[in-house]
Amino acid sequence: MDGLREPKRFRADRLRLLAFDDSPFNRTVLTEILQGAGLRQARIARSPEELKDILVRTRHDAMLIPDMLGGENSVDFLRSLRHHIIPHIAQLPVILMSSAVTREHLLEARQAGVDEFLAKPISPAALEARLKSVCEAPRPFINCAAYVGPCRRRKLTLDYKGARRRLEDRAVFAGMVEEAVETAPVGRLAQLVDRLHISLGALEHDRERALVVLARVAASVAQEAEREGDRPLVRAAGALGRYIAGVGASDRLDRAVIDTAVNAMTQLLLLSAAFAPARATVADALDLAVTKKLAA
Repeated sequence: MDGLREPKRFRADRLRLLAFDDSPFNRTVLTEILQGAGLRQARIARSPEELKDILVRTRHDAMLIPDMLGGENSVDFLRSLRHHIIPHIAQLPVILMSSAVTREHLLEARQAGVDEFLAKPISPAALEARLKSVCEAPRPFINCAAYVGPCRRRKLTLDYKGARRRLEDRAVFAGMVEEAVETAPVGRLAQLVDRLHISLGALEHDRERALVVLARVAASVAQEAEREGDRPLVRAAGALGRYIAGVGASDRLDRAVIDTAVNAMTQLLLLSAAFAPARATVADALDLAVTKKLAA
């Protein structure tokens, strides 16, 4: 895949993907997901410095980054990347992983030059779809005074005579976000997961109390999900409960594990039964990562 922004056949086992995450736990989860998607030549950088060093030394087909790269905002990183002096680095397709996929965030990242978005926690199926998109239908690269990055029109039809749709149009905006998260769920499970997010904010101020609340709410989520026959959500809630019981409020507590577990439950709540394989993968990755973390 040596051409710049040229359509190429997507081959997961041959695609050279560069990813980043500075959390050991998140890297474990991401490794499982990359392997589940059939990626054999993926590399995960552990620091922003390592990421930038690899970018210069080795050529890649796509890059996968989270909202933050250490202390640097991914949007700032994207802007600098798009102005890189080396063409194949400046034009590298970038997929942004985010646990806060809002309209404002999408607009900001889009203006900075992002190619695709992935709502966290990601699944192999969703990742494969985004990688296939940037490989087989890459957007032309624009370099002008007002903007540098991939064309911001979702579809480029040269003979199209109608109105030009941009991100602000609902149909296009919806295409930038995973189809499964168009509407927020309602009901007791949704209320319980909301409580988990609220409790996360108390971890920095009152760790012991926050963990007690998180464990109790996770148990309630598992109980309610069991009643509804939602096995992936039962497993995800159980994984969070196991982790809290295993480490308590000790120095072994890794905030990234708690955040990932809560985000996983949120994603499972948003994904309908039609996404059964993706839901099972999210639960599997979380369960395995928590098991490895507790065994370390």
